[in-house]
Amino acid sequence: MTPDRSRDRLEELLATEATQPLTPAEESELDALLAAHPGADADGFELAAAAIHLALAGSPEPLPTALAEKLHRAAAKAAPLAATQTAPPRVARRTDRVAWSGWAVAAVLAWLLLYTNWPKPVQPVPDPTFAQQREVLLRDRSAKTARGEDAKTGISATVVWSTAKQEGFLEVRGLPPNDPTKEQYQLWIADPSQKHPVDGGVFDVQADGSVLVRVRNPIRVKEATGFVITKEVPGGVVVSAGPPLLVLNPKQG
Repeated sequence: MTPDRSRDRLEELLATEATQPLTPAEESELDALLAAHPGADADGFELAAAAIHLALAGSPEPLPTALAEKLHRAAAKAAPLAATQTAPPRVARRTDRVAWSGWAVAAVLAWLLLYTNWPKPVQPVPDPTFAQQREVLLRDRSAKTARGEDAKTGISATVVWSTAKQEGFLEVRGLPPNDPTKEQYQLWIADPSQKHPVDGGVFDVQADGSVLVRVRNPIRVKEATGFVITKEVPGGVVVSAGPPLLVLNPKQG
């Protein structure tokens, strides 16, 4: 098959025209080729260039000057019919195509600009659960585990605690459910630097006797040598006088 050199040259000039100005000689050559190929899509390259530019733009940026001028000229000439009567010969031959393509370019630009600038909905990220935070802390080298179990009552509990992060979680099983209006369980942290055990926060137990809560120490703990669970009045006490329900000792090794 004999290659159509004039057709190839026409596409080359149209592609060049879509992104940069043509020389007067190239303009004349393009006019002649368009006349020889009346079925050629004279504006397809400009539309493609505009779409590609906006698709690749991470944020709104000015169009290349040459392309912007061409789009403005196309849109301006497409609106008033009178403009076609005074247009240069080449434009006159392309009046019908430019008429729709100018508005098409404007519509494509408007749609793409609206899409790229329209505020995207921000999906809320749920806060991690205590169980997820506990798993993360378990993998932290600064964290240590303390466990306690009462075979007689069936109560067992585990505390994961990091003195470096002042962060910990208590997991309890087997405690009788409490009425928060009458009593609450309270966690204590044994710290040799303090005269009395440090308050680790009050908590309530679910119907199945289990609970997972964050340790809430109001003051900094220098060294956690053990943990104790007691039952106190609602809201807890500053210094516990009650008997411990369970003592949790740090895991050895």
